[in-house]
Amino acid sequence: MATYMRKFPICNKIPETLKLNIKFIHVFNEYNPNTQIYNGYNALIITNDDKVYGLGDNFWGSLGLGHNKSIQSPQLIPELCHQVNQVFSFGDNFYGQLGRDIVKDDYFMKPENMTFFNDLDITDISCGFAHTLALTANGHVIIWVMRYTQTY
Repeated sequence: MATYMRKFPICNKIPETLKLNIKFIHVFNEYNPNTQIYNGYNALIITNDDKVYGLGDNFWGSLGLGHNKSIQSPQLIPELCHQVNQVFSFGDNFYGQLGRDIVKDDYFMKPENMTFFNDLDITDISCGFAHTLALTANGHVIIWVMRYTQTY
C-alpha cells in the first residue's frame, strides 16, 4: 500500500495514523474546467473499520461530501461508512454514467444507494469518463453509458 501511495502527491496529505489503518484507497482523475486538465488529485479511502474518507479537488462533487469545495485533509463521508455489498453513485452525471436520472446540473454532491443493484451481487465495478460497468457474481456485465443502460 505504501508503494502505491507514494505515486500520488495527494497521499502526502493523509495523516500517518490514518495511513496505518487503510484497507483500500482509490486515487482518481477529475477534469477541472478552470485549469482544463485532468489530475490525480482526488482520493477515496476505506479504513479497516469500514469508515470512508475523501480528499482532493472535488470539483464536481466527486467525493460525495455534499459540496464541490476542495478538501485538503481526509473528511469522513458518513453515508458510505459501514456499507457492504451496495453500490452508491455521486459526482458528475453529464452522460448518465452515475445511473441516475438526468437533471439540469447533471451532478450529484451526495451519495445515493443505487437500489437496482442490491440483489445482483456486484463483484467488481469500473467507472470511466462517460460510462460505468459492473460485473455480477454470475458473470453478467451491466453497462450504463451515454444515458443508456444494458445488461449482457
